[in-house]
Amino acid sequence: MRRIRGERWSTIFPQAGKMKASLAFVLALVLLVLPASGSAFEKIASAGGDITEILFEIGVGDRVVAVDNTSIYPNSVRDLKQIGYVRDLSAEGVLSTGADILIGAHDMGSPAVMDNLAAAGMTVAFAPEGAGVSRYEEKVRFIGEQLGLEEQADAMINASYD
Repeated sequence: MRRIRGERWSTIFPQAGKMKASLAFVLALVLLVLPASGSAFEKIASAGGDITEILFEIGVGDRVVAVDNTSIYPNSVRDLKQIGYVRDLSAEGVLSTGADILIGAHDMGSPAVMDNLAAAGMTVAFAPEGAGVSRYEEKVRFIGEQLGLEEQADAMINASYD
């Protein structure tokens, strides 16, 4: 039996140096591919009119590729792909948009469709329930957290009190 303790890994695994270099190269590529905004989500589907409005207000409207039919503002969303009604989405319709993430109302669905989207590898994010000023703040913060835009979310909330 060969003793491993005390020996260098390069003696036991002569290819270890090449593997380390390959791993470093792959890691560097991954870091280059990630968007500068801090979010890995480049294509966003939105289900819920208030969610869509917040996405545009927070500054990622150019990354929204699809919306549900309750999303009517800003006017430019009418030119985007439609994914159906917020509570009656289809997995195929959402997946066909090429979105990386679906951000939607707490009651978007159906639950089976949401499970299918998650099983297909899509990130599905349910916003907090409710309406009103306090829920608006929670939803803005939630979207900021999902997209790595916490500072923009805080600035947006603070601006609403000016």
